[in-house]
Amino acid sequence: MRLLQALLVLSPFLSIVKSENEGCPRPVLTPHVEALGLQLLSPPGTEAHLTCAPGYTTQSGVGVIICSVRGTWGRTEFVCQPKMCPAIDTPPNAEMHFEDNLYQSRVNFTCNEGYNLHGASSVVCQENAEWSASSPECKVVTCGPPPIPDNARIVYDIWRAPGGKAKFGVRGTYKCVPPMALIGNPRAECTSSGTWTVAPMCQMVTCPSPEPIDHGHMSSPTMSNYKDTIKYGCTGDYILSGNPFVQCLETGQWSPKPACGAPCSVDIDRGRILYNGRRLWIKELNPNKVFHNENVSFYCMNAAGRCGYAVSSQCINGTLSIPDCFEVPTRFKYITAWTRTLSIGCSGFIACTMHSQKYLTLTFKIYVI
Repeated sequence: MRLLQALLVLSPFLSIVKSENEGCPRPVLTPHVEALGLQLLSPPGTEAHLTCAPGYTTQSGVGVIICSVRGTWGRTEFVCQPKMCPAIDTPPNAEMHFEDNLYQSRVNFTCNEGYNLHGASSVVCQENAEWSASSPECKVVTCGPPPIPDNARIVYDIWRAPGGKAKFGVRGTYKCVPPMALIGNPRAECTSSGTWTVAPMCQMVTCPSPEPIDHGHMSSPTMSNYKDTIKYGCTGDYILSGNPFVQCLETGQWSPKPACGAPCSVDIDRGRILYNGRRLWIKELNPNKVFHNENVSFYCMNAAGRCGYAVSSQCINGTLSIPDCFEVPTRFKYITAWTRTLSIGCSGFIACTMHSQKYLTLTFKIYVI
C-alpha cells in the first residue's frame, strides 16, 4: 500500500524526466541567427543547421548544433554580422550624409547651391549588399536669356554664347546707351532659382545749371546731361577744398561741389613760428599770410624743463587759432633774441651781458627755441 502511494506521488516527476529526455525544445539563438526546419521538440541526435538572417553574414563559429540525450542543445559560437554595401563616391557638386554603409543604412544626397538633384535623393543598403539605387547626379542650374531694358546692353564677366543659356553664377553688367542714365542695380546674375536678378532701367537724366561757389569759377554754367562733368577753381589766394570735378548723377543732381578757403594771418605781435619747414620770426613772414589747410607751428615754453616745443595749428577758411600755451615774449626778450639768434637745442640758453651807460653790468639767460 505504501509503495503504491509513493509511486503515485513520484509519477509527475517521472513523466517530466521522460518528456525532457524525449527531445530538445527550439534553441535560444543569438541575434540575427536562424535555425530552419526544426520542430517544437527535436529528438536527441537531431542536427540543427544555423544560418544568418537576410542582410547578415557569418562572422564566426560553426553553424551546427546537436540535441543531446539530456534534452539540451550543444553550445555554439556562431555569430552573424550585417552585410556591407560597397563604398559610394561623392558625386560632383554634391554632399552625402550617412553614418556607415552596413545593411539597412541610409545615405542622403544634397546638391550644392546652384545645382539640381537628378535621381534618388537617398539610397538604402539592401540585404543583398547592394544599394537600392545608383547615386544621383547634380546638374548645374541654367537661366534663359537675361532681360535687356530699352536703350541698354549687358557685358558678361566671362564669355557666353549669344542667345544661349547661362549657367548659375554667370554675371554681367548692364550699360545704358549715352546719355541715358542707369537706374537700379547695374549687376546681372543667374541665380540658383534659374532666374536673373531684377534688371535696371535706362532713362534720360539732365541736371540743372550748376551753382557757383564763393570766390570761385567753373568751366561750364549750362545745363548738362547724365555723367557730364564741370570743373571748379578759386580766385586769388583762395584754395580749393574738395574734388574740383563734379558730375551729373543719375538722380538729376550734381555731386557735392568744392569750396574755396580763405587765407589766414598770424595774429601775434612778437614770437617765432615754424612754417613750410623754416623757423621764422613773425616779422620775417612777409606778407603775413598762411593759405587755407596749411599748418603753422608756434613755440611754447615748458617752464618746468625750460624747454621749447612746437604746437601746430591749421588755417581753416580764414581762421587760425593761436595755441593756449603760446606766450608773446616781452619786447626786451624779443629784441635781444632777434639781434642774436642761435639754435642750440631744447635745453640750451644764451648767457648775455649788457652794459648800461652807467656801467651797470646785467647778466641774464635767454632760452633759445
